[in-house]
Amino acid sequence: MIASNHSYKTKDPRKILVTWFSQAGHTERMGKVLADSFRRRGMEVESGDVRHIDPASLGDLDCIVVGAPVFYYDAPLYIQDWLRGLPRIEGVPVAAYATYGGTGHNQHNTACTLLELLVEKGGVPAGLATFGKMST
Repeated sequence: MIASNHSYKTKDPRKILVTWFSQAGHTERMGKVLADSFRRRGMEVESGDVRHIDPASLGDLDCIVVGAPVFYYDAPLYIQDWLRGLPRIEGVPVAAYATYGGTGHNQHNTACTLLELLVEKGGVPAGLATFGKMST
């Protein structure tokens, strides 16, 4: 179960990070759609593959969205390690999404693993029903 005792740092996010780990391009495509959607709403968005984003270089963010494919029924170890390397993000709204190349297997577990790692860093879950699973 994902639980957080924190309140949101802001309820009007302006600076957002949308990042992903993508092997076949599906998760990247969904991340780009999300990033573009935030941009159209006037938000400042940094986006890209986690392999090109240094977690220590992240500035003052108002929201973080992370995506990954299902890999052996969970999030790939690479993105789990990347999330563990994040600095503290107290009160930052966080969301996670997962993709799977078929009709669906364990997107929920994968999205929850990502979200739990973000919560361990102080993030506050947002939009679980919306971002939970996105079939490719």
